[in-house]
Amino acid sequence: MEIKQLGISGEVLNEPWYSNYAKLFTDDNVRTSLKNTLIMTVVTIFGQVGIALLLALMVDNIKRRAKVFRTMFFFPIVVSATALGLLFNLIFLYDTGMINQLLSMFGKQELTDWKSEKWALFTMMLPVMWQYVGFYFVIIRCIPWKFPGESQEQRTGGCPCSL
Repeated sequence: MEIKQLGISGEVLNEPWYSNYAKLFTDDNVRTSLKNTLIMTVVTIFGQVGIALLLALMVDNIKRRAKVFRTMFFFPIVVSATALGLLFNLIFLYDTGMINQLLSMFGKQELTDWKSEKWALFTMMLPVMWQYVGFYFVIIRCIPWKFPGESQEQRTGGCPCSL
């Protein structure tokens, strides 16, 4: 079998080959999107791991109902991304969103547009952090912290994982 009639796309070479890359790195939109991606990556990773560490330390000190808290903290990871998007869309809606309704109950007169340029990065980071904190929480909970005089059961906090 032979493939023919591909047109001129296979015959023309982009000269010079780096011209598209030069345009790419001088474009203001690309620069802005790379900056926003870097900010979102750094903030969400440090936020997720930091919050998960705090939650894991708090659950370590709970004697009763620790399994309930573990389940509650892990639950957002099993929620689909579509459901998560709908949930946070309802929270951040301009006129009927939950946050604007709460703010108006406390006396704020003008509504906040949470999807404006000022708040867009925050409203994108919050759902991502909320969804994956439980994942890091479980990982941190399964780390066998070693302290002198503690048994394996005490070190793992009853977690079935062992490293």
